[in-house]
Amino acid sequence: MRAVTVLASFLLAIKALPAADRVESLYQMPDLSFGLYSGYLPVAGTSKQLHYVAALSENNWQTDPVLLWFNGGPGCSSMLGWLSENGPYSIIDGQSNFTKNQYSWNKEATIIYIEAPAGVGYSLCTDSKDDCDKYNDFNSADDSMQAFVQLMTVKFPELKNNDVYITGKSYAGIFVPRLAERVDWYIGNCTANKSCPFVPKLMGYIVCNGVTDYRYDNLKGFIDTAYWFGLISTSLWNDLINNQCYENNPPVAQCNQWIDELDKNLTNIPVFDILGKCWTPTIKQTLSECGGQSSLNFDEKRQMTAHRYASFIKSPLSSKHVGANPPCTYSQPLIDFMNNAAVRKALHIPDSAPEWIFCNDAIIGNYTKYPNGSIEVYESLRGKYKMLKLSGDTDLAVPTSATKGWIENLNWPISKEWKQFFVNGQVGGYTEERENGKFLFATIHGAGHMAPQWKPAPSYHVVFNFIKNQPI
Repeated sequence: MRAVTVLASFLLAIKALPAADRVESLYQMPDLSFGLYSGYLPVAGTSKQLHYVAALSENNWQTDPVLLWFNGGPGCSSMLGWLSENGPYSIIDGQSNFTKNQYSWNKEATIIYIEAPAGVGYSLCTDSKDDCDKYNDFNSADDSMQAFVQLMTVKFPELKNNDVYITGKSYAGIFVPRLAERVDWYIGNCTANKSCPFVPKLMGYIVCNGVTDYRYDNLKGFIDTAYWFGLISTSLWNDLINNQCYENNPPVAQCNQWIDELDKNLTNIPVFDILGKCWTPTIKQTLSECGGQSSLNFDEKRQMTAHRYASFIKSPLSSKHVGANPPCTYSQPLIDFMNNAAVRKALHIPDSAPEWIFCNDAIIGNYTKYPNGSIEVYESLRGKYKMLKLSGDTDLAVPTSATKGWIENLNWPISKEWKQFFVNGQVGGYTEERENGKFLFATIHGAGHMAPQWKPAPSYHVVFNFIKNQPI
């Protein structure tokens, strides 16, 4: 009888959360009893509204940590995280229907996916004066900060005393630390002035295969990884490296020819998982993912190169190189799902919202990247918060070797040496701790760019042991 009473209280508490945003039922996702929400977070003084989806913790949402999740691009939808990486349901590559994800991060945390900046996915920006396709690392962080405050004070005030971690993947290696920087400032200001509606309990941040420092996360890392995985010849590698063809303005005219040869060698090699299957898209699908032909100069025989898809890679490539290497991602079922009329209605998407696409090419093309990346945030927040850098070791876009480069360059003291960890009796990857455990670097063995998607068990193991301060 007590169990029934507790369950009834739990369900009543869920109903007390933002009722207008609650998703009561959803195509192919039969059990939403944990509590799924979808709605909008307005940015004050603008037409911008950031779309979010929240999956409450299945364990105890009232006390479990809150994880904010951002995908990268910059300009790609965070619904990719919800639908294929770490959400309650996911579509496995090659399949067309969602299945329950036994390694969903909402098993032990409330995870909130935010489509940012405005104009990405179902996030809205309707007034041209708001420069809806002109973002940078700082104003996008400012907008996300406003969204975060809205979440914790208007949408989910019941969660404002919970621990918070900011998480994300790919170009969110910039988004996540920059938002953490904003939240840290907000905490300091609130503490000093005692005038804020709440003081966040920011515990740290988690970045999966994220770009961080352009001195390492660049075309050179891409070239080196292609060579060490046996994808290009020694002579081509020597030509590219010895002649510094990875520079934005390569000193040797022949670099373009060598880079063309690099692209040819990588045809049908998945940029996000070197050892994975290449899911060759139709030209219609590729255009849908990228928001149309506005600046990509597609024709029916030419699809995106690895470099264009991983747009944060600093390289001398121009639009004429679009076409040598397809992105190889499996995506059409996600596009179909998000544009299903019943799904849009269930997620409370207004009729005026455009078709959902993976990435907004106008935002990608006009986005201004801060040349220092986010590495300086690691320095400024050093010792104040926990930091986890997760790296799938078969990623060509943000290679593990490049990540190790900027970590070594930080020169922070090692507190626990490099070691293997095991999950289900197999090597899950390797870890190294610095700053007395405040900074954890973990590789996921055999995973690419989407480690939580392709190696869910070891990724889950690392993330939640990190959060719980338990040994990996």
